[in-house]
Amino acid sequence: MSMQWQVIASVDETKRSRDLVSGGRESTPSARPIVYISREQSIQHKLRNSVVALSLVGSASENVPLYASVKVYSQQSALFSKDKRFPEKLNTRQVESGSGKLCDVVVSNLLWWELQHQQRQQQEHTSGAPREFHEDYAMPIGSAPIIVHAKLALYQINDIGNATQLTVVPATFNNHTRPPPKGAAIAQSLSGSVVSLNGWISYRSPYGTQTFQIIDISTTSGDLPSVGIMSEATSIQIQPSTISRSGSSGTLVSKSEWIGGIKGVVGGYDDLLSEIVDHLYGYLEDAVSSIHKTDVPSCFQTPMKGIMISGRPGTGKSVLASSLAEHSGLPYTVINCPDVFQTNAGASEDYLRSAFSSLLAKSKASIVLLDEVDMIASARSSRKGVEAKLFATLLHLVDSINMHPSGNKIFIIALTNRLHAVDSSLVRSGRLDKVYDLHLKGVDQRLGALRILSKDLPMDSSKREEYLRKVAKVTHGFVPTDLQALCVDCALALISQMAAGQPTAVVDMSYFDRALKTIRPSGMGEFLSKIPTVTFDDLYGIQDAIADLKVSIIEPFHNPGKYIDLGISPPRGVIVHGPPGVGKTMLCCALAEELGINFMLVESSQIRSKIVGESEKNIARMFAQAKANAPCILFIDQIDVLAPSRGSTNTSENSGDRIVTGLLTEMDGFFTGSAGKSAQVDVLVLAATNRPEVIDSAILRPGRLDQIVHIPVPDEKSRQAILEGYMNKMPIRITPNEIQTLTRATEGYSGADLENLCREAALICLRQDITNTEITLAHLESAKLVSKPSLLGYEDQHLFSR
Repeated sequence: MSMQWQVIASVDETKRSRDLVSGGRESTPSARPIVYISREQSIQHKLRNSVVALSLVGSASENVPLYASVKVYSQQSALFSKDKRFPEKLNTRQVESGSGKLCDVVVSNLLWWELQHQQRQQQEHTSGAPREFHEDYAMPIGSAPIIVHAKLALYQINDIGNATQLTVVPATFNNHTRPPPKGAAIAQSLSGSVVSLNGWISYRSPYGTQTFQIIDISTTSGDLPSVGIMSEATSIQIQPSTISRSGSSGTLVSKSEWIGGIKGVVGGYDDLLSEIVDHLYGYLEDAVSSIHKTDVPSCFQTPMKGIMISGRPGTGKSVLASSLAEHSGLPYTVINCPDVFQTNAGASEDYLRSAFSSLLAKSKASIVLLDEVDMIASARSSRKGVEAKLFATLLHLVDSINMHPSGNKIFIIALTNRLHAVDSSLVRSGRLDKVYDLHLKGVDQRLGALRILSKDLPMDSSKREEYLRKVAKVTHGFVPTDLQALCVDCALALISQMAAGQPTAVVDMSYFDRALKTIRPSGMGEFLSKIPTVTFDDLYGIQDAIADLKVSIIEPFHNPGKYIDLGISPPRGVIVHGPPGVGKTMLCCALAEELGINFMLVESSQIRSKIVGESEKNIARMFAQAKANAPCILFIDQIDVLAPSRGSTNTSENSGDRIVTGLLTEMDGFFTGSAGKSAQVDVLVLAATNRPEVIDSAILRPGRLDQIVHIPVPDEKSRQAILEGYMNKMPIRITPNEIQTLTRATEGYSGADLENLCREAALICLRQDITNTEITLAHLESAKLVSKPSLLGYEDQHLFSR
């Protein structure tokens, strides 16, 4: 039996469930195809708990019905009671031709969206992608009703078989930056829903609503194999879909248009971007021309398969790769490699094969993005079970593409932040033969990224470039995501100002200065430590050491041209040595503050480990992290613990010598590559020790720690400068002659001892009378009885006289 229904409104059937579930989490049921009819219709035609087939009247779409479950309409229901769109009662009227009745019905938003999709197909005579579905996609108020043909009492719910397996593809309008959901989560959310071949399902995840089309279905029913009821046991396989640029015919754009489109989205990588496009364009152009002109032989005897883009997290690999694919004018697909792993045996390999085969079947030349490829292409020793099968499938697919000169071509762009973990058999000639490393290094690169990231920030147009350049100069080691966080912080501060009654406020340099106090380079990790905020002006009695550091480190950083003119390069490593308490560590911290670049403070005890081999790994990680955050000062305190003379320790594993060898190897690989090429030092190794005699001599040779700064035991002149420096900060009543007398009486005192002497004098002053406001010479004399010299009789030795 069949009749005509008139759709008068649509409803979000998930609203009530979202109200009941706190926060609308993933457990909230997703949208389902439902039609609400009057109670009279339900009783008359026995439609309770049944499934109906709907299609537009008078269209070819009647051959592709939409299946929906039936529910009884009640205006007192929470779904309808608070909305004036819904009538008190659904009416039934006689059709003018007298051939039947026309009944009013209400449908769910998803079913309304599917009907709209069918209507657009009918009007446009195309199967193009529909508009995006979301829960708020409802029938507008005042819209003309849609008349549908309903095949009634098709089957009772209990008579329809269960859907055992679904194969779905994401809708082309889905946001492909969202991770695809797991099939089990979709099945749980849509349990009890009616699904059919070529129908649509909608899943509401924490990342938003995602829509999928069913391209294959298996059910337990033999009478109606294309319709089934979802259950939690339904297996759902998600296949990747092909994405085409809007309005694109799949034709490769010109090189200038390609590069220009990417530069509007990605900043700071102009040179690398041009290099990648230059490398890809010849192959892509040859592939397109060899397809259209079969009589023209290919220019390349060895087919090009793809490239690898690596870089630490936050450098913009995914954005760059997506922009490369999107602005090329060619179809592309995105495969998030962690989501390739499926529950069923063999499903993971089928997922990969389907992604490649769908592009080969539909497109003449296309691009595949493999994000986080290290998940399925890890080193051979760590692969087991499914991982080994996936990697073998990937290699087979890479080897099989682009072999026929006139066949369809696929070009791979693989992404990873763990290049060391990728099997070398994938990154070689004939497969992914080119590796590009993303590294945002230098002021100009950061400025380019900031121009893109801050384009929506309201700033004074005449000073925008000045502000951005100042920020670029002080954000050493920042990756694009760090710069984005900086801009977001400024935007939030601006919103707060506007909410406080300043509607015309704009972002200026003060906003960036405040944000820079809290946002630091994310790559510093475990070695980012709080260092004292101290400058050279806060250090007393070590002016000769400060002068040495200014000439050897600060001047090359600010004026590299002077060293190039003389044909020399500045030192790559500096060691500061002297007795305990003379200010070695504070001097190195002040150097970082004066330069304003990244500073990694590493205690040698952090690196050494009792586990064999762990110390060498820590050393390699320390140098790699310093290089990634260049320009950077790598300060190794107490280096004598890390690099004692080889042969001085005896252990069964010979761990001490192995640590020194690892340190020497890292320093050689660190400095040799760039030595002599420029005066700019990306990473400066700064070491401090009070036991230079125990350090291995190979560390101190030219080319490693070749600049030696010695801080001796303070002499009378230095002690007077130290005392005057501390006393200027304290309320002390003392004459210059008394200072000289005190200076002569503090022989053997280090800088730390003299600071402690002044502090003890202040404490004695307070103990005598809490109301005292001045410290006198008597208090200092009393403090001398408590604070003893630590360097009395110390035999200081310069490294050169060793």
